[in-house]
Amino acid sequence: MKHSSAIDFAHSPIFPLLVKMSTPSMAAMLAFAVYNLLDSIWLARLGSSFIAAYTITFPFQMLLVALGIGTGVGAGSYAARMLGAKNLELVRATSGQVIFLSLFMGTIMITAVTLWPEEILSSMGGKGEILSLARGYLSILVWGTPLVFFINTSTNLFRAVGRPAEAMYTILIFSISGVFLDPIFIFGWGPVPKLGIEGAALSAVISQLLASIVATKFFFHQPSPLSPKLKHLIPYGNIVYSIYQTGFPSIILNLVFGLVVTVYNHTLTPYGPYAIGTLSLCFRINGLIMMVLFGIGHGVMPLVGYHLGAGLKERLGRIVRSAIFFSGVVGIVSCITILLLSRPIIASVTGDDIFRSVTEEALKFFAFTLIFAGPTVVWINMFIGLGKGLTAMTLLFIRDALILIPSIYLGEHFLGLTGIWLSQLISTGLGFVMIGFWAHREVSSLIEKA
Repeated sequence: MKHSSAIDFAHSPIFPLLVKMSTPSMAAMLAFAVYNLLDSIWLARLGSSFIAAYTITFPFQMLLVALGIGTGVGAGSYAARMLGAKNLELVRATSGQVIFLSLFMGTIMITAVTLWPEEILSSMGGKGEILSLARGYLSILVWGTPLVFFINTSTNLFRAVGRPAEAMYTILIFSISGVFLDPIFIFGWGPVPKLGIEGAALSAVISQLLASIVATKFFFHQPSPLSPKLKHLIPYGNIVYSIYQTGFPSIILNLVFGLVVTVYNHTLTPYGPYAIGTLSLCFRINGLIMMVLFGIGHGVMPLVGYHLGAGLKERLGRIVRSAIFFSGVVGIVSCITILLLSRPIIASVTGDDIFRSVTEEALKFFAFTLIFAGPTVVWINMFIGLGKGLTAMTLLFIRDALILIPSIYLGEHFLGLTGIWLSQLISTGLGFVMIGFWAHREVSSLIEKA
């Protein structure tokens, strides 16, 4: 890798290399998680209906994340393999397709929400006042969808070509802007009127715009293997196919998670807005750690893709083993910390005794999932880096669609609300065993063929 300021994938010591690739993403994703958590806290202070309405929109937001991350993962994996093969023209063409696809998908989302807002929200569990509040939020948020797609796809490309700091700066700009603007627009500070839940959406769109401007600057920063020319912005069928050959499974996986949240919403609705709001807070609090683990996974994926393209398979195996140890330690320490501090954490979020009681019970189950989450994230990103997105999709589909969703219904039937929270831990533990077994076979097979 000769381009200036990029990391030397092939010769750097493994653990420092993994840290260099993961730390920027971990920092950025952690900042993003803090922004999401604060978003939930501000809305929770407006009332349980507001945080419930915010939670109802999760499946749609997961659709945006699914398309953005899936496209970005596919583009990043393909670009990393082309970089390893020294084909810079295809790397630039891939970056051009990212811009085209972001605009195309964003236009479709804006059109859909403009035409069918209530139908979309009703399908996700929205009813009555909660549906009305959610519609106000989503009708503003949707205008930032082209920007969401571009941020997700471009940051994956930055990491793929050995520039993780640029991905970090892009997400940091979004997160820091959101943290600053959120309370201003929600509560109406200074000359800004109080906009409530619609203010949270407006804050998100402005933050997305600022981050997209920064990402665009990095895209065309010289010297860079990414800078596309005008000819690269028209559709390239073979590159789009290669992107989604790897990225489509990731899209399906995130869509399945959106389905899981929809199932949660419908199952929790009889227990009232407190239960739905608890789901949001647990996701956001756990998300602080999950984003760090995703950051490690983001560091693993381009390294695996590069080393596969360069034929360095034994070194590839050592990278994966180092990442498993790294993520496992983070998960265990985080689980213990949340268990010890769960009560003061929840007390800082809400003073409502019922809300606090429900959330304290749920958070303990979610905390234990972190023990299994780190290595699982590494293994899934390893499969994606190898260009085996279908394998990653199949394994996570089994865990989330065939284990978690039935567990939610069965848990609710036998144990009520406690059973719903327990289902998350059961599926994560079983998924850890299944995915770990398959990943071990994959790595062993690669090394034997080296």
